[in-house]
Amino acid sequence: SFLNVSDNAALTNLDGLSSITSLGGDLIVSNNISLNSFCGLYPLLNSNGLDGNYDVNDNLVNPTQQQIIDDGPCITSALVENELLPKYYNLQQNYPNPFNPATTINYQLKTQSNVQLTIYDITGREIKTLVNQRQNAGQHSVNFDASDLASGIFFYRLKTSSGFVQSRKMVLLR
Repeated sequence: SFLNVSDNAALTNLDGLSSITSLGGDLIVSNNISLNSFCGLYPLLNSNGLDGNYDVNDNLVNPTQQQIIDDGPCITSALVENELLPKYYNLQQNYPNPFNPATTINYQLKTQSNVQLTIYDITGREIKTLVNQRQNAGQHSVNFDASDLASGIFFYRLKTSSGFVQSRKMVLLR
């Protein structure tokens, strides 16, 4: 079975779907001219109750399944208007720093970009690539486990296809 919500000129939200927590087939939400809120899909997608594929296209707001889960119960046209998106690129200082054996690296993307987040040792030798993929605009977080490394100073660099490059220093202290 599947659920198809398509070709509605006046539909503005999916609140009526909020009682659905499982669906045995595909979910298709497309060509809804005025749809600007996906709040009703949160219970279904957050419960991992969707057994089939999820497809959203040609609506006023076009979030992904992961966006609805990550951003909480209500996705609205504010995402389209970039009100919730970062205004700039930024690579934050890892925390904790110094660390042993794991640390978290946070960064923000102003626009969707191909992203590389790479760890280097003090000599500039590449240790590990943590991220190498296209990512949506927004806040991102990556954990780095250095259990197999000796104490020392390391650098991490964020590079995007839109030309942003930033590096920071971190210390592994055993």
